[in-house]
Amino acid sequence: MVREYISWTHPFLHEILKAIPHNVKTLIDVGCGRGIVGALVRVYRNADRLVGIDIRTDYLDFVRNTIFTMNYTKLT
Repeated sequence: MVREYISWTHPFLHEILKAIPHNVKTLIDVGCGRGIVGALVRVYRNADRLVGIDIRTDYLDFVRNTIFTMNYTKLT
């Protein structure tokens, strides 16, 4: 069962996924931190684009350099 699989990844991921349509094209993760929740949601919703927004530039740099080495747009 999918819910059993995702329960170890983030305690509230199943609640987050319930609020996101399966055919979503773009995800916006406000307060993304190091991008863990956004990355997990992207796996289960297969969005074309994920935008992370955070006040801490060191977190955004971490995400850019480790998790999302593919398509991202820098908003300044």
